Amino acid sequence: MSINTITLSPERRPLPTPDEMSIRDLSNIEYILSLSEPGKKLDGRGHVYLSDSRVVIVADAVGADGFETLAVPLTSLAGVRADPPKLLSSSPRVTLDVAPPPARVEGRYGWCVRAELRGSKAELPGFAAALDKTYERVAAQAKAKGTGEDEFDLPLYAAAGPSGSGSGSGPSTSDVPSDAPPGYEP
Repeated sequence: MSINTITLSPERRPLPTPDEMSIRDLSNIEYILSLSEPGKKLDGRGHVYLSDSRVVIVADAVGADGFETLAVPLTSLAGVRADPPKLLSSSPRVTLDVAPPPARVEGRYGWCVRAELRGSKAELPGFAAALDKTYERVAAQAKAKGTGEDEFDLPLYAAAGPSGSGSGSGPSTSDVPSDAPPGYEP
């Protein structure tokens, strides 16, 4: 059972979507998934995969709860936090806060609200840094696209026609583009 459906290869790796680029993966991580149903959590060991568009958690083995995979698009993340180990014997952790889906989710688990990953002191900090950089890039692209700040989305105006004959009666309508703002004078 998956929280959301993804396709795995025979080696239990997520198959990439079109134009998706793999960035990093870690094995032998511990995960704790907090779900939308109050008090419901899933935990276990598995692999985590980071691409330029999503984070995928794959359980090593399907447990008694039936959990197998979770894929979170980077645009659905509300935040990413990396915490160093608190004690010498504890491991570092990465917490992913997941925004609620736009539509009501039906199913056995609902949706994942938070994913906590714990792993090797040598590997998890590098994974956290790659995840943070990728998340920031995706968030900046989404913000620019959503607010119209993207330089390629600027409106295009038609070239102005030939100038009037100089009659002095003001600009002719042929000199003013049809999509010009009110009060525009060439």
